[in-house]
Amino acid sequence: MKTTLKSLAVAGLVAAAVSISHAQPYYATGDFDGWNNGADQMTGGPTNYTFVVAPGTGTAGTEFQFKCTDGTWANTWPGKNVMTKYDAGGGATLYFYPGTIADGWYPTANRVGYADPGNLAFELAGDFNGWSSSADYQLNPIGSGVYSNSIVITNAGTHGFKFRTPGSWTDIRFGSDFGNDGDNATLTTTTSPQTVAVQLDLPNGRWLAGALAPPPATNTVTFQVNMSVQAALGRFMPDADAVQCRGSFNNWASTFVLTNDPSALNPNLYSGTIDIVTPPTGINYKFWDSNQLAGNNGYESPTSTSGGDRTYTLAAGPATTVIPAVYFSDMSSSLAEATLVTFTVNMSNAVTTASVPFDPGVDVVSVNGDWIPWWAWSNFVDLPYLAYRMTNNPVGSGLYSITLTIPQYNSLALTYKFSINGVDNELPAYVNHFRYVRNLGNYTLPLDTFGTAVPEPQLGPLTVGAPTGGYIRVSWLGLPSAFLQTSTNLSLPAWVNHLETIGYGSPSGIYSTNYPMSSGALFFRVNNP
Repeated sequence: MKTTLKSLAVAGLVAAAVSISHAQPYYATGDFDGWNNGADQMTGGPTNYTFVVAPGTGTAGTEFQFKCTDGTWANTWPGKNVMTKYDAGGGATLYFYPGTIADGWYPTANRVGYADPGNLAFELAGDFNGWSSSADYQLNPIGSGVYSNSIVITNAGTHGFKFRTPGSWTDIRFGSDFGNDGDNATLTTTTSPQTVAVQLDLPNGRWLAGALAPPPATNTVTFQVNMSVQAALGRFMPDADAVQCRGSFNNWASTFVLTNDPSALNPNLYSGTIDIVTPPTGINYKFWDSNQLAGNNGYESPTSTSGGDRTYTLAAGPATTVIPAVYFSDMSSSLAEATLVTFTVNMSNAVTTASVPFDPGVDVVSVNGDWIPWWAWSNFVDLPYLAYRMTNNPVGSGLYSITLTIPQYNSLALTYKFSINGVDNELPAYVNHFRYVRNLGNYTLPLDTFGTAVPEPQLGPLTVGAPTGGYIRVSWLGLPSAFLQTSTNLSLPAWVNHLETIGYGSPSGIYSTNYPMSSGALFFRVNNP
């Protein structure tokens, strides 16, 4: 009996299957959205989620409250609201870590944190200091939203305390979790007196008080981004524009500027090294282009997170790390010719992020994206969204479509979202659809659903049919540059390239070929250069 096996490869790596995880949706709500629960879905998952409150939402330095939910008021975290302040840009970045967490820190489950806005101060007030203010109990900021100090407790025992704005019970104040006016936090000492190390980690929503508190670790990290495609598209001018790396490690500030070497083999490779002082934790970050033509107010849209942040886990101890270079927005390949691309979205039961139902008799559906580049949301002066108005087809259905020309040299990857009446109201800010153009000349994107973000993988399932007529039917969801490879031995694989299969596609993006049968086992994979 002859056995026909298959495998799938991306960039030369063999994988047995392609899987997509579906995380529980969580939401951020608070003063910034009028406590409109269920309107602002967080991105990421399944162990950590993020929501970005857009710059300009509030006034820099003013306090606001928020919490995280599962889209209902029955399950909210923490029990009381979290109070913090808007950052220098009038925005904020919020985090949620669901489930039980066994790392020795508190709280032990469902932590809510936020990027340090850079205008906070904290102290401990408890029974060990008469619940009063003292410089000896104030915490010192050590960077990346971490505050630390060593305090002396005179008497042995279990002590209650709260973190608070120094000298104030009317500003930020919390205990066992980050909820304002919640239960007291506690710490236990066994000797009199005893020095206790205290750490407060805002982005991770956790605190630790005890002799075993781990010391902060310094990670020296080098970030790298390849701007070649952006330069070719005219979205980055090396002589005039700047590249920055912004993230939770520097409060999303604009101070970390990357540089290039004009004499290097790739002068469009930009890099920078920074010291990050923090306990072991994951950081979120993005690269930023001052040209702004990339959309998202200059921020990139990494494909792996559908417009979310890039992530990296810092080492537990001091370390020097060079993160491998990535392309800005993961754009590494481009169209060999201008291509007509058809977008279709299902508007049945569509609701905006403000919970306003779509009215097909009145409302206009448009598409916005990075190849245009992004037209200005809510710009009712020249109504740019009307040029990208979608047509109800067939009339009376919930389907709306439009065919647009994607120019030559544009990335095969398209980042886009739909709009009702020109407003950014389909998905939370910076959360987009992401799909690939899989055929040159003409290509119809798979059907989208309004309000559901799509992070489409580069390559889809590779299917191998049953042998018939002396041939084996092999099909895959690929890109115009992808080609089939075969091998007869996976123990010592020698993959044979079949470049003749390049371009064996259709407007549906399905690539297929009839491969001649042979004796013995035969393995298949797809290489996507």
